[in-house]
Amino acid sequence: MNISYISYTQLVTYLRCGRWYQFKYVDKIALPTPSGIVLGRAVHAGIETNYKHKLETGEDLPIDSLLDAYNDSFEETALEVDVWELPKEREKDLGYKLLKAYHPKISKTVKPILVEEEEWINDPELKLNVIVKKDVETKDSIIDIKTISRLPETIPFDYELQLAMYSLYTGKRKVQLHALGKKHLKAKVLHKEFNDEELSSFREVLKQAVRGIRAGVFLPTGVNHKWACAFCEYGKLGLCEFWREK
Repeated sequence: MNISYISYTQLVTYLRCGRWYQFKYVDKIALPTPSGIVLGRAVHAGIETNYKHKLETGEDLPIDSLLDAYNDSFEETALEVDVWELPKEREKDLGYKLLKAYHPKISKTVKPILVEEEEWINDPELKLNVIVKKDVETKDSIIDIKTISRLPETIPFDYELQLAMYSLYTGKRKVQLHALGKKHLKAKVLHKEFNDEELSSFREVLKQAVRGIRAGVFLPTGVNHKWACAFCEYGKLGLCEFWREK
């Protein structure tokens, strides 16, 4: 299978489960929009609105402006959802509280030089483009913003993988994860500085994944490790014969 580009989402999907990658990117089977995505996109929209304003003016917006942007995004994306895990208004209220936890504490510490920029960076050795989608870039760091269930003590593996990709291809060793936790309605900043060994290790993972995709190797993770199946909607819909219920 020929691929001319790869994103973090494609990479992490392949690493979680080759069969999952096949359903999504080879067979191109579309899935319904999960309700959890609505909250994450909308929170992101509120924070993005502030940092774009700050990029132009040097000043943070009042919290009400973030909440307005959040509300607009939430209602627009909500139209795509058929089934809600939580009642819609309860889900929406979580986002208001998360932004109120994030903005006064963290926004003032960020001095953006780029906001929401996507780069396609050519990798001549891999013979493809690597897609780097930066939420925020500062003078010395790449920042990624995530709405997650619980606040971690360190950057989780999946997100560290994403930040390693961005660090490798932008040359910025320092990265930050801005995590907004739904369980306790708090926000925190997690820092990391990658070293040469870590970036070399990531590059080897990327090379092997690209090689596997091009060879058409789409092994199902759930045969031995059913944890991946817990996140896979294709299996829950009965499309994967290897799916194992957690």
